Amino acid sequence: MLANHRALQIRALRNIQELRRTPGGGIPGWNDSLVMTTLKDGTVYRVDLTPDGRDVNKVTKLITEQNRFRDAEFSADGKSLFVAADTAGPVRDAQGAPATGPLQNPGSIIEYRWRP
Repeated sequence: MLANHRALQIRALRNIQELRRTPGGGIPGWNDSLVMTTLKDGTVYRVDLTPDGRDVNKVTKLITEQNRFRDAEFSADGKSLFVAADTAGPVRDAQGAPATGPLQNPGSIIEYRWRP
């Protein structure tokens, strides 16, 4: 269970769709992290947890695009993040206003690969 003040920080992020724990041995320094996708915000976040997993150290935007990110999964080696994007739906721009353009990668599985 996350501490209340930190849980509020996560709840403040709109449209949380998926939380995925990062695998050990993948991206260096990410062993105690979650990856969180959002729909309307078109953002993938890293939620850095304390070593016991009971509190949040930091929330970082990893990717922001004009996509609706529905789901995320790591590759077997833990160095690629595969993110599923919706085929259609509303998104927001960087200022939080409704975006008017088309989605960048509708109906796609997008691979983001960690490179040292």
